[in-house]
Amino acid sequence: MTEELRLSRTYPVDADRLWAAWTVPDRLVRWWWRHWPGTTCTIDLRVGGRWRIDAPQQGIAVHGEYVTLEEPSLLAFTWIWREDGTDGPVEDVEVRFTPTPEGTLLDLHHTGIADAAGVADYRQGWTFVLDQLADTTSATPATG
Repeated sequence: MTEELRLSRTYPVDADRLWAAWTVPDRLVRWWWRHWPGTTCTIDLRVGGRWRIDAPQQGIAVHGEYVTLEEPSLLAFTWIWREDGTDGPVEDVEVRFTPTPEGTLLDLHHTGIADAAGVADYRQGWTFVLDQLADTTSATPATG
């Protein structure tokens, strides 16, 4: 049996802007691991296309394949954590963007996590990057 993680944030921007922040390489690196010099990303935005974010100085990366692309409402992809040259198991992430009167609600669902310790680690990591996303959209997200 595996574990899962759900997080929600509301950003005061439209869904198109959040979609681009997740799917355009030069926009993604503005918020994802931006505190680490040399972070790069590659995106082949199509179902079956590969994506990858590398922080080579830290010896970590995350990569996967796009499963669902319903612009600008649903982004689903596989997730493989890579540390010191070794890939972890294949997990799944789904990100939904729902318009609200305040902007856009982002719902993140990460499944296939091995154990509760992994959920705690991912909660910390996802919270950090989602807060960085808020900074690039010039807003503080409402935590849900």
